[in-house]
Amino acid sequence: MRGADVMLHALELVHGFYRDMRADPALLAARDFRAAPLANSLAWNWWHTARTEDFMVNRICRDAAELWTPALVAATGLPHGIGTGQPAHEAARLRIADLDAFFAYQEAVFAAGEAFVASLDDPALDHSVRIGDRTETIAENLTLHVLVHLSAHLGETDLTRELYEHDRTPGAPRS
Repeated sequence: MRGADVMLHALELVHGFYRDMRADPALLAARDFRAAPLANSLAWNWWHTARTEDFMVNRICRDAAELWTPALVAATGLPHGIGTGQPAHEAARLRIADLDAFFAYQEAVFAAGEAFVASLDDPALDHSVRIGDRTETIAENLTLHVLVHLSAHLGETDLTRELYEHDRTPGAPRS
């Protein structure tokens, strides 16, 4: 099996988990819940992971324009950046004004990421890209900044969901 095939399968699995969240009315209702003052909301995680994948795949690996446009910023009410290093008080204010527009963007990012990875052969995975003052291979970039990063935020969203449900369960024990 080619390395790109393994990466594509993993990316499709991660995207599937995010798609499942979009289809869950309880999660949509809980999207702005933050479990603690420094915790991120589900909405923040959805925005941040889509923006990170868009930036890494399109800007860094493909050296192309990102899918995030000023029109999407205006429609969704979300910042232009990707959220890395964003102060907690700014992250706490993040709200998605137009879920349909945001989820259409997220789906476009997923499709672009999957198409890019599917187009790679094993030698292309060794191609070097610049990120800041570092050089990484495409394989390293996609593994760390997309697959691992999105998976870590999946864990965060799952914990947020559990805490949201626990917080709203009458008589639930507090630890």
